[in-house]
Amino acid sequence: MSLYIYPYKLGSESAKALRAKLSAKLGKRVLLVKPDGRFKPRRSDKVINWGSSTLPRWDFAKPDLNFPTQIALAANKLLTLTRLHEAEIPVPEFTTNREEAQQWLADSSTVVVRHTLTGHSGQGIEIVTEGEVPVAPLYTKYKKKRAEYRVHVFGGQVIDTVQKKKRNAEARPSNFSTFIRSHSTGWVFCRDGITDCPTRNATSVGAVAALSLDFGAVDIIYNEHENKYYVLEVNTAPGLEGTTLDKYVEALTS
Repeated sequence: MSLYIYPYKLGSESAKALRAKLSAKLGKRVLLVKPDGRFKPRRSDKVINWGSSTLPRWDFAKPDLNFPTQIALAANKLLTLTRLHEAEIPVPEFTTNREEAQQWLADSSTVVVRHTLTGHSGQGIEIVTEGEVPVAPLYTKYKKKRAEYRVHVFGGQVIDTVQKKKRNAEARPSNFSTFIRSHSTGWVFCRDGITDCPTRNATSVGAVAALSLDFGAVDIIYNEHENKYYVLEVNTAPGLEGTTLDKYVEALTS
């Protein structure tokens, strides 16, 4: 059996890091493949889809892990929230109705406006606390969080958990935000002080299963007032480095 990675773009740093680490462990070259190239997988080959929603021309029976149609579902924030809600996975309240979102604002809630349904790392997000809610395809009611985690799930099991924490004050960018917690807004992933939580784990595993994914990185928040976890989204091509990268290599080769 040979192992291949089908990335959403050939320049994906996480896909390249995964390829290098897998190649080193297996002692043979792991290749990145394109959707329209000459690649023809054998029945025994394993193809890992790293975030691509494009159906490949080479074999509609592949990839083996994370089929493109499920990637497309996970990439669309409205479809994701709808599917998770139907599966009784806790998610923030959401709507496509601008008037309803405006009422949230009138009731003193903060509105998270999503101008694009497929953005990542905070792309296309606008935080509205007063005034008029703009026209957009999706609105969510901001849910206060005591902590935010990224839980990596593979094969129905949690393989790694990290927490988003603020950069040191002197290292924070000018656009630092407590609402949008991404690398570009001054947040980093840390693993110190994280205690195991069966509820957080079960909710994350349930979210990946609800989207019919083989693996995914679940962004999940904890609301201390309600003592409850809420899923924000599921990433199908998360950034990989250090221990997290090692965990994926272990899961893919065990």
